[in-house]
Amino acid sequence: MSAEAIIFTGVVVYLIMMLAVGVVAAKKADSAENFMVTGRRMPIWICTAIYLNIS
Repeated sequence: MSAEAIIFTGVVVYLIMMLAVGVVAAKKADSAENFMVTGRRMPIWICTAIYLNIS
């Protein structure tokens, strides 16, 4: 298997996983606003990681 095929496969698997996470999260959220703020139940370590990666 060539390097390009491995990279392509990895990207496709990653995209499928991200779509699956989005679908599951959307089914759990009762409104669009709740979906966007993750129900205000995100652990502090995830909030910190996101903040550090954004800034």
